[in-house]
Amino acid sequence: MSREAPLWQAVVCGCAGGTGATLVGHPLETMKARVQMGLPSWPGLRGLYVGLAAPILGNVPFWACYFASYRAAQRHVAPYFGDDTAAAQLAVGAVAGAASAVALTPIDAVKVTAQVDQVSTAAAFRRLRERRELFRALLPTVVRMIPSTAVRSFCVRHLFSRDINLPQVFFYAHDAASRRGWSPFLAGGLAGVAEWAFILPVDTVKTRFTMLRHASLAAVVRGVWREGGVPAFYRGLGPTLARSFPANGAAFVCIDGIDRYCFRDAREVRLR
Repeated sequence: MSREAPLWQAVVCGCAGGTGATLVGHPLETMKARVQMGLPSWPGLRGLYVGLAAPILGNVPFWACYFASYRAAQRHVAPYFGDDTAAAQLAVGAVAGAASAVALTPIDAVKVTAQVDQVSTAAAFRRLRERRELFRALLPTVVRMIPSTAVRSFCVRHLFSRDINLPQVFFYAHDAASRRGWSPFLAGGLAGVAEWAFILPVDTVKTRFTMLRHASLAAVVRGVWREGGVPAFYRGLGPTLARSFPANGAAFVCIDGIDRYCFRDAREVRLR
């Protein structure tokens, strides 16, 4: 029988991982967004958690889109690069990133607006809806998500998981029988650090473009460059890296736990 988990199980695991990553990393995510806008990083303890509802409520549409496109790319794109090769995983991750950016753009716009302006999630959503700007940052989000998911997919599969069997909801060809305690946390954390170290300049542009509503994308890029050249694109690197390891590690631990303890019986039936 097929060894692939049903899509709904993958979405449930993804939502658990996304919620875990959000709860662990949101305060540092708020600090990153504010530093990228040139604001003080510390908005007060309560202010660190504004916008938290946006990524949590957006988990279902984002992960449904991500896993559906990831699996479609596994079937239709990966064979052109040789199944399970590094090139195939980069290509599959890029396709999934581009597709899921459509679901992520309004979620991220609401979150960033709430974090930077220190308003509630509902107020940020109403403001962006009235201005018809929920999808304004679609292009930079797509540009960010393509390398983001490509790098994460490649790192998890080919760099950090030689002795790590990750949850089948991600890689259904893997045998999930021999996972060990800290392996998902380490794999997720290392992949997160590699991902964010690579994409932070694009994320800086995306954040600025979301908030500077009268500036073109080209004007935003020029503005960041004039503020300090290449280092200006890496504003927020400290909180970003401090967040990326524990948040992404927590995500993989949550995914692994849900997959192992909630769907174990169903997986054993599929593998017979």
